[in-house]
Amino acid sequence: ADVSLRHCTLLDNTGADDSGVKNSSSGDLTIVNSIYWGNDDISGDADVTYSNVMGGYDGTMNFNGRPGFTDAENDDLTLLDWSPMIGRGSTVNIVSADIAGTARADSVAPDLGSYENSLDSPSTYSPVTWHVATTGTDTVVYSNIASISMPFHTLQWTMDHMLAGDSIIVHPGDHAGSADNGGKSVHIRGNAVVADEVSVLGELEFTGGSNSVNMLRVSYEYGAGFIISAGPINITDVLVVNADLSSGAITLSGTADAIINNVTLYGNDGAG
Repeated sequence: ADVSLRHCTLLDNTGADDSGVKNSSSGDLTIVNSIYWGNDDISGDADVTYSNVMGGYDGTMNFNGRPGFTDAENDDLTLLDWSPMIGRGSTVNIVSADIAGTARADSVAPDLGSYENSLDSPSTYSPVTWHVATTGTDTVVYSNIASISMPFHTLQWTMDHMLAGDSIIVHPGDHAGSADNGGKSVHIRGNAVVADEVSVLGELEFTGGSNSVNMLRVSYEYGAGFIISAGPINITDVLVVNADLSSGAITLSGTADAIINNVTLYGNDGAG
C-alpha cells in the first residue's frame, strides 16, 4: 500500500522498535509539507521533502529546527508569527484547507504542518541563548525555551532546537558526541576561563550560516575537529587535539571561509 502524508503534524510518537512512523510494506511512504518533531525515528523506506524533521532527514528542502507552536504543551499547534514553518512548503503538494478550515492559497508557498498562519512569511525572530551541561536533560522544546527547565545535555540536541542566530553556552566538562549546525547560523561559546575546561569529544560540522566558536577544546580521535563546508566562521581561543589521520584538525571545503585567532592545534595526525 502507498501512503502519502501531506500537511501533517506528528509529535511525540514512539514505538517499541524505536519507530515513530514505519514503512514495513513494499509500498511507498511519502511525507511532504509536514512537521515531525520529538518522535522516534522514521524507519523503512520513506520519501521526505519540504518537511521539518527533528535531527534532520535527507530530502529536498527539509529543515531541522524547533517548530514554533503557540502552546504545544496545551495542544495548541497553531504557528507563532515567527515560526520558521511559515511559507516553507511546496505548492505542488498543497492541501487546499488546513485542519481548521482555513484556505491555503496555491499562489504562495504554504506553511508546514496542519495549521496555516495568516502570514506569507515569518515575522522577525529574536534569537535566544541555550545552555549545555553534563548535568542537563535533553527535553523536547516546541517554541520558547522558557517552557522547559534548562540546560540540555548534548550539543547535537541543542543544535536541533536552535534557529538561525541563536547562541549556545557550553558549560565545563567532557561533552561526548559530534554535532552539526544544519546550515543555521550559530554562536557557540565555552563558559570557561581557559579553553580546556570545556571539551567537545566529537566533530563540529558547519554546512552553512554565519558561525562562531570560542573558548573550548575539540578532541576526536575518529574524525576531524572541525568540518566546514559552507559559510563564514570565526574560531577563537580554541584547542583542537587528537584529530585522526585522514581528517585533520580543521577541514574547509566548498564555499567555507574561516578566521582563526588564538587557536592551538596539537597531536593531530591529518593534513589539517
